[in-house]
This record gives sequence, structure tokens and C-alpha cells, in this order.
Amino acid sequence: MRKSLLLAALLAANGWAQTVPSEVLVPSGAQTDTVHSKNGKFQGSYKLKSGKISDLAAQARARAEAQGYKSVENQVSDQAAALVLEKGDKTLQISIDSRSGTISYVVKLEQNGN
Repeated sequence: MRKSLLLAALLAANGWAQTVPSEVLVPSGAQTDTVHSKNGKFQGSYKLKSGKISDLAAQARARAEAQGYKSVENQVSDQAAALVLEKGDKTLQISIDSRSGTISYVVKLEQNGN
């Protein structure tokens, strides 16, 4: 954990860290798996060791709705969640699932037409 914090601080100081859009929830305690941002598109993949999928889905939806997004799809169960939210020409897709005791949280943000 300490090494990953040091690496993140080093990357941020050198300008190499990816900026996460404000409408994207990065779960508290999540380990960043991958983050890509290019040409108006963003994709982030995160891993969590614990938590409830329904709570995480509600937090992610609330964060996006606070930024003006409207829910288009909202499928949530104990094992998985799929959310799609839209705002103007932007689409935010969130998928959450649990495998082998680890929660996978993947978010994609893109402008329609890209």
C-alpha cells in the first residue's frame, strides 16, 4: 500500500497521472487497476477488497446525478450492477461485479459520436 501511494505521488508530481473527470466516482479504498483518458474518452478500472455492490452503485449514480446526469439503465443485484447515465452528448457506463471476494468497478465516459 505504501509503495503504491508513493508511486502515485511521484507520477502526479511529474504530470503523468491521469485526471479523473468530476462525474466519475473513484471508490474510497479502491486500488487503481487501469486508467486511460484520450480524445474525450475516459476509462477507469478499480478493485476493492470489500463492500456492497448496491451501496457502491448508489454512490456512483448519486455522484453522476449531482453532475446533471440522468439514469437510462439501472440494473443492480447482490453480485453485479450495470448503470448507464446520460447528460447531453455524454454517456457514463458503470459496471460492478464480484469475483473471488474482490469487487471490480469499471467506468467508461465518452462523448456520443466519438
